Amino acid sequence: AREARGVPQIQWASIAEAHQKISENELSCILVGGIGFEPMKPRGQLVYSQSRLTTSVPTLESLL
Repeated sequence: AREARGVPQIQWASIAEAHQKISENELSCILVGGIGFEPMKPRGQLVYSQSRLTTSVPTLESLL
């Protein structure tokens, strides 16, 4: 059997705090946060996935 690690009280405290804030804030602010799910754009210029591309896709002509 595996032993539990960490301090579970901290997790329960976070859940309890979120339940208290539901009446104070909109539910979407509690679940998502201020920025959202996707990472912010690097330097505010490119879409994140485009900035991660390191190589170009070869064309059929370049392979022949």
